Amino acid sequence: MTKENNKDITIVINSCDSYSDVWPLFLSAFGEYWSGCEYPIIINTEFIKDNLKVIDKNIDIHNVNNIDDAWGSRLLQTLNSISSEYVLLLFDDYILESEVDDEAIKKIISFLDDNKDAAVYYLNSVCNQTHKDEPNLPYRVLKNYVDYRLNSAPAIWRRRDLIALTGEGDNPWAWEVFGSYRTYTYKKTFYSVPSISRNLFPYDYRKGGAIYRGKWVEDVVVPKIEKYQLNIDITTRGATSKIVPEKRTLMWKINFLLLGYKMVGFKSLFFVFNAIRSKVYGR
Repeated sequence: MTKENNKDITIVINSCDSYSDVWPLFLSAFGEYWSGCEYPIIINTEFIKDNLKVIDKNIDIHNVNNIDDAWGSRLLQTLNSISSEYVLLLFDDYILESEVDDEAIKKIISFLDDNKDAAVYYLNSVCNQTHKDEPNLPYRVLKNYVDYRLNSAPAIWRRRDLIALTGEGDNPWAWEVFGSYRTYTYKKTFYSVPSISRNLFPYDYRKGGAIYRGKWVEDVVVPKIEKYQLNIDITTRGATSKIVPEKRTLMWKINFLLLGYKMVGFKSLFFVFNAIRSKVYGR
């Protein structure tokens, strides 16, 4: 893909106003480890309008129409404001740890150009519990009817497919779980890199990124704050050093199930069935 074709892909960083303190960290690491990135970048947030000038390029910010707009509505508004064929979808706490292979990214875009059946190509290995780790294969075709087939991992999406698989009332957690059930009848192919060893957007995913349940993941962010000499006080947000999952409250779980029903109707019962099966059989 030549430089004049860079308009065919836009990088969308999913964020919100309350996470704007993460942006300097994200963009500092991005500037170091993907210094050759030539693609336009948009931050999806609520109302902050600062015109950030980072890593020698202008960062556009897309704001919402209404204070009550849910995450899904905000994402759809952002996607509909873009004209590119593809979007590279990221979250604001995916802090790069090493270099991005720009040539590999370009090859994936060419692959998507040549394979019109492809909805997405995940840059990092996903659905690892239901697929073999096969680093010698060129790519992984995701099976149907598997959990997290719709995934928030870094990915290059065909924009119109991402729009089709996102609902206005979705939140990021329900989008992955219940949104995956939308893919069961979606007549497109889902691809990813074939192995964790071949991840193309290297970030610390042990807790999903640099923030876990609203708190900084201390061992992820502290060295980088010092490295980039950023004026970030981690005590404001709070920090966690544990890498063990923290349980959700009962009310959170009830609201999560109700949202799932609103999103996909009785397909949401797949989640209940899978949860029971996991408890009984440990898988």
